[in-house]
Amino acid sequence: MNICITGVTGGIGQSLVKSLCKNNYLILIYRNKTKLDKIIKKFKIENYKAIYCDANDVNSIKKAIIEIKDIEIDILIYGAGVLASNTEINENNICSTYMVNLVFPIYLINSLKENINHIFYISSLTYKYGKLIKSLENPRPKFFCYSDSKLNAMHLLSSLVDNIIFYDPFIVDTDIININRFVDSLSNKFFKPFIYDAKTSIRRLVLIVKYNKFKTYNKKLVSNKKVKELNYINNENLLKEILKLFK
Repeated sequence: MNICITGVTGGIGQSLVKSLCKNNYLILIYRNKTKLDKIIKKFKIENYKAIYCDANDVNSIKKAIIEIKDIEIDILIYGAGVLASNTEINENNICSTYMVNLVFPIYLINSLKENINHIFYISSLTYKYGKLIKSLENPRPKFFCYSDSKLNAMHLLSSLVDNIIFYDPFIVDTDIININRFVDSLSNKFFKPFIYDAKTSIRRLVLIVKYNKFKTYNKKLVSNKKVKELNYINNENLLKEILKLFK
């Protein structure tokens, strides 16, 4: 199978690459060439095509999609994600969060949807807790931006395509979030047993891909129907605004 993966140098992305590199042709969307080269060498990947893309740059996204369009893709796994810095919230961090979590996946999937059989969007706890975070009197800005971008992406993608599965890995110990700080900030030891390593967090996803169990597992994951019930945004207006960026 031809499998396209974004966010390949992150914790979840690396686990996906390692688990799926055998007997598949991988299209690896990357930003950091040094990290990518280490991954290719570490996992001894031979059948692949690497495509550079900076998800914060509209022109870079457009160039990457031109390259990807030439390839028949069986499965797209959108694993890229950004959580604003733990130490500083500024305009750049906020823009990056929305570009990577919302704008890039919308434009990518909208551009390629006719040529992809199955799509995974790596979701997050925001599916369950995003509205709660937004309703807090003094929400942490980084979590609000993250949850807002993820929820909007899920809602809009569910209206764009039917062949998508929103995969929630729960709490994963990767670079995207400092797990120890996260748990300490909650002052609640309850979460510790539910913190997974990247390999464990994507186990179901890998099984679905390897054994072609898309229909069987779809009901157990976050379904399109459930996402649409969130009624979170005006899909038509948001899509228009996002596509304007790429004209």
